[in-house]
Amino acid sequence: MSTRNKLSLDRRTSAPIAVAAAVTIVAAAVAWALMRENGEVERQMFASQGSIVIAESGDVAFSSTPHATARGERCTGNGRYSAIRPGATVEAHAPNGVIVGFGTITEGQGTAECEFGFEFPRIADQFGRYDLYVGDLHLGTVEEDALRSGRSVVLAG
Repeated sequence: MSTRNKLSLDRRTSAPIAVAAAVTIVAAAVAWALMRENGEVERQMFASQGSIVIAESGDVAFSSTPHATARGERCTGNGRYSAIRPGATVEAHAPNGVIVGFGTITEGQGTAECEFGFEFPRIADQFGRYDLYVGDLHLGTVEEDALRSGRSVVLAG
C-alpha cells in the first residue's frame, strides 16, 4: 500500500470515530442533565438550637451541691454522660450515618434535672430526622421540624 492510500484510509476511518465520540459526549451530557434534574436533591442549610436534659440525678454533677434539685445551679454531665458539658461538640447525623452538622453545647442549668442548650450554626436540610451524638454517646433522634423551630429536646437518662 502506498503512502498516499494509507493517508486516505486514515482520514476515512478517523471521521466516523470523531462523529461517534461527539455523539457519545452529547449523550453523556444529556443523561447527566436529566439525572441531576430528576434524581438529585439540592440541600440548603439551616441554623438550630434546642435542649439536652439529663434526668437521672446520679448522672449530673452540680457546681456547689451534690443534689439534682439545685435549681439555677450550673451543672455538667457525670458518669456515662460526662461528655455532656459546656463547649463540647454535638454532631447531627443523617439517617444514613453521614455527619451533616456540628454544634456546641452551652452551659448546663439546674432545674429538677440538668438542662443544657445546644446550637448548630449550620445543618444540611431535607433529611427528616437526625441522630445527635456527643462523641460516641447517642443522645437520641430529633425530627427536622423540631430542630428548625428550636423546640427540640433530647432526654438523656
